[in-house]
Amino acid sequence: MTDMTTHAPVAPVLRASHRRSNPRQEYQVYFALIFAVALPGAALGWARDAATGEAGKGPIARALSHAHTITPQIFRA
Repeated sequence: MTDMTTHAPVAPVLRASHRRSNPRQEYQVYFALIFAVALPGAALGWARDAATGEAGKGPIARALSHAHTITPQIFRA
């Protein structure tokens, strides 16, 4: 018979620096950064549309729309 207690496989211990981050948290970080970058441009676009009398989405809705479009494209690549 084989004594498996002497050569039992040991699970690798991951250090804190080697742990993978939660993919959802990473997505939220990218989403927040893209939203923050898109917000000024969306505000300018909204102001331009408001000055010309065209009705449209507000600046926050525009920035959210851009972030919802761009962020998944980053994770698909």
